[in-house]
Amino acid sequence: PLMWGVLEGALGGVPPSSAQTVGVPLRRTAEAASDVTVKLPDGREARWLATDPDFRETNLPGRYEILAEAGPQVVACNLPPEESRTDPMAPDQLEALGVRLSTGADRPSLPTSAAQLRQQQVQELEQRQHLWKWALLAALGLIMLETLLSAYWQRRQLQGLEPASAATSVAAVNDRGASP
Repeated sequence: PLMWGVLEGALGGVPPSSAQTVGVPLRRTAEAASDVTVKLPDGREARWLATDPDFRETNLPGRYEILAEAGPQVVACNLPPEESRTDPMAPDQLEALGVRLSTGADRPSLPTSAAQLRQQQVQELEQRQHLWKWALLAALGLIMLETLLSAYWQRRQLQGLEPASAATSVAAVNDRGASP
């Protein structure tokens, strides 16, 4: 009821009358006692004569709309519940239904040892390339850490020196560089 209320506007406000399984004929109701038109799920329209007690063109899943004089009726034709069964089937059941199963002789042969060796080499090369990415990232991280530590120590050293002593330490460095 809740979902029907939500979808009623999309369906044109036609009230549902029933639901059944695909392939099961529609039974005539009192509202559809005369000749009626049935709108099929694929958009085609079919004529349902008053002399036919059943409408047998229910081979498609979907919504069948019976356009009767008393008002439209909607019948939903759903797939059979067996269609949703996903249990595995035994191989002999599959073969009985026409499914051809491969045997050991039908399977393609395994790749030769040279092809296997080449594939293994390619995989090892790919793994080594991944290691180089991490090694490069670690090296860049160490360079960044060294740069930050150097800047920190230089700033700390310059903050500890006063202007007069900074000039004398620069002169002392110059004197050390000049003498052997």
